[in-house]
Amino acid sequence: AIYSFRQLDLFIKELIIHGEIGYPTHLKIDTGMRRLGFEVSDITKIAEIIQAQPEIHVQSVYSHLSDAENRRDRRFTELQIQRFQQATLSLQKLINYDFERHLLNSEGICNFPNAQFEMVRIGIGMYGITSNPNFQKRLIPALTWMSSISQIKPIKKGDSVGYSRSTIID
Repeated sequence: AIYSFRQLDLFIKELIIHGEIGYPTHLKIDTGMRRLGFEVSDITKIAEIIQAQPEIHVQSVYSHLSDAENRRDRRFTELQIQRFQQATLSLQKLINYDFERHLLNSEGICNFPNAQFEMVRIGIGMYGITSNPNFQKRLIPALTWMSSISQIKPIKKGDSVGYSRSTIID
């Protein structure tokens, strides 16, 4: 996934070196998570680069929701959905071809079904984790964590446990 202009530039240079044309590329847009991703305001610049570089073909555009599990206050997630929809529609219009769009994580799938676009990403729901009790009933974890206790030690008040002494017994 390409999420910055520096990364896009380096990627295009590699594609040129290898003689690639129309390489399927996935772009990440930051709609409010504030981690990785192009800014929504960069859509025109992104489109200009893509139009000028035949090495790149946008396969998909995606973003991440930061508060999709919040069923009491849906406003921020709805704002992210709106930003994503506007950004992807603008990009499609500017580059003049369609691509797949995906925004929803596990909580988004059950709480915002109107924003499924062409794809969804199950995310942590794959491990059977959700805050939605109705969704929980339908999940079957793809993984089970198992362990066995290898040692039990008595410790005293004031002893530290773990890396960086992360726990001090009181």
